[in-house]
Amino acid sequence: VVDIAGSCLNSALEAAANEPLPPNRVFSPQNWIKTKSCLAGIRAAIRQYFTMLPTMPNGRELSATLRKGLEMKPEQFKARWSAD
Repeated sequence: VVDIAGSCLNSALEAAANEPLPPNRVFSPQNWIKTKSCLAGIRAAIRQYFTMLPTMPNGRELSATLRKGLEMKPEQFKARWSAD
């Protein structure tokens, strides 16, 4: 799971770095990681990974194993009454 997460983060970071920037601006990963577009990019990379996974050799089995292992049941959540 950690390898997949790292790969997806790297894909999102590369995609963000390749986006056009205004003149005299430099892409900063430290600033990018704090933006909402960062979360959207990471989510998109994860969706893309899981979409492509079944087409890879042994990907269907790996996809099923990951989905089952990462599944969270409703009883694992509880109400949150105050902010941290």
